[in-house]
Amino acid sequence: MSKMIKVVVKRTGENHDFCELENNLEMMQEIVGGYLEAVRLPNDIVLWCNEEGLIWGLPQNIVLMGGNKVTPIHGNVLFTSVDIKGKTIGLDDKQIVWLNNNIKIIGKAVHDNKEYFVFGLECGE
Repeated sequence: MSKMIKVVVKRTGENHDFCELENNLEMMQEIVGGYLEAVRLPNDIVLWCNEEGLIWGLPQNIVLMGGNKVTPIHGNVLFTSVDIKGKTIGLDDKQIVWLNNNIKIIGKAVHDNKEYFVFGLECGE
């Protein structure tokens, strides 16, 4: 059995949730609905998303904003941390507070004739 870790899950159109889950590939793939792609963020936080979310036409969920760059992420996402060896670990309390303070509603979008909120995350440069 895998170790339980603290994570933040952000499903499309919903607020983010803090939870614990097993630290294994299958659980993470189940949340994002496919193969994983990792995006490094400040504070040793890693955003995990479906690497084919845009290709599959999944709805836009969160927009990463930093400097002059804006990156839309499609489909559900999961936030974890990483240790010095690059291994996936749970978020600590400071990282959870940082995410809670920086994930904000930035607008609305429509997918399959349903309107939903799109969230933004300011990631610095």
